Amino acid sequence: MKWSIYNISDQTKEDKTLLYNYFTDKIIVLLPELYNIVKKYDSNADEIKNIHPELFSILCDNGFIVDNQVDEATEAEKRILKELSSKSTMHLTINPTLDCNLRCWYCYEEHTHNCYMTRKTMDSVVNFVKSKTCSKELKTICLSLFGGEPLLKAEKIALPLINEIKDVCTKREKTLIVHFTTNGVLLSKRIADLLASTNLDIHFQIPFDGGQVFHDKTKYTKNGKGTYQLIIKNIKYALSKGFSFTIRCNYTNENIDSYYDLVDEINNMIPEKGKVKFFLQKVWQEKHTDELKEKAIRLKTYITGKDSTVKLTEKEVLKHCYGDFYSSAVINYNGDVFKCTARKFNTSDRIGILEEDGHISKTEKAKLYNMKGFIRRCHTCRLLPVCTICVQNRIDHGFCKNALTQEEADPQLRMRLKILTEDNIYC
Repeated sequence: MKWSIYNISDQTKEDKTLLYNYFTDKIIVLLPELYNIVKKYDSNADEIKNIHPELFSILCDNGFIVDNQVDEATEAEKRILKELSSKSTMHLTINPTLDCNLRCWYCYEEHTHNCYMTRKTMDSVVNFVKSKTCSKELKTICLSLFGGEPLLKAEKIALPLINEIKDVCTKREKTLIVHFTTNGVLLSKRIADLLASTNLDIHFQIPFDGGQVFHDKTKYTKNGKGTYQLIIKNIKYALSKGFSFTIRCNYTNENIDSYYDLVDEINNMIPEKGKVKFFLQKVWQEKHTDELKEKAIRLKTYITGKDSTVKLTEKEVLKHCYGDFYSSAVINYNGDVFKCTARKFNTSDRIGILEEDGHISKTEKAKLYNMKGFIRRCHTCRLLPVCTICVQNRIDHGFCKNALTQEEADPQLRMRLKILTEDNIYC
């Protein structure tokens, strides 16, 4: 037997040691006397069996110790490919429109005025879902409404689509989960009530640009009126209907300290724990600085305080992008098909065209997204089991230039471990 190459350890404030295997994603807490045994036999794992059989069994069962014949890197590659090729879940993103009721300065989208999904394209989307739900392997459809602002003309596009897709899923005995990425301005009482009547699991991601003063400088209506209080009102009502939220904090060095007020306000109106998570995202035009990093760490610590009903989103832990999965598609309002939403949705970049019968005719661009394999240096990279460099990044920037050593990968792995352990065990 041998030690896994994917083990890391870290100390807690109680002088215990966390042992983490990031291939099996298992964590065990060791008292000092047990960790001393692990350290003493770091080059002879078999000896632990004679010293402490129970510890040896636990280490083997959780992947900290593996058989000498196991090629862990090969196993990691196989597991990743199996996960991405799974047909049990379909990730379907729909842009009802690329238009938006706001014009945030940092938005990468080139909003096209008055462009909306037609009834004809909506029928094609439903036909696409019908064709996919014929598969016995498919169990769940994760439907994301994106854009643009997906709640524009919601009663003519988003709501009918959700109800029609729900009917298909109900008939074919598939689970439907719905997610909106919206600025929240149009999440009115009426829209919330109509969405609640679907009896579906619906989640919203809503971005804020700081506390009220900063937010209203960025997100305001055509007449210059700030949207902060309206969005807060809409969230409060939607929470009462049972919906859940991710509050995306688009932070800069200037606005980040104002988020404490937003956290307090949201925290005080949540009816039950687990309904709201915060996701901190640096505005992409903002420069990385040590000062900004420290501010972000302080804000994260505040969010995860002991008395808080909110917490940081699991997005902080590395995950594969939805676009990397075989069963995923982004359908634009005009029927163009993409794999990634972080795009300007130019027709020249589409990977397919949605036909009336729901079939997707692929373009030459689709070939680029077959890069689900690995290259030689991936095999020796210590981040391999948790590597989430997406296909789009590989297309845009290529593979990593070098495989990371354990020392180089260590900071990212320790951050992952700290995020996974939410019981405040670190100093």
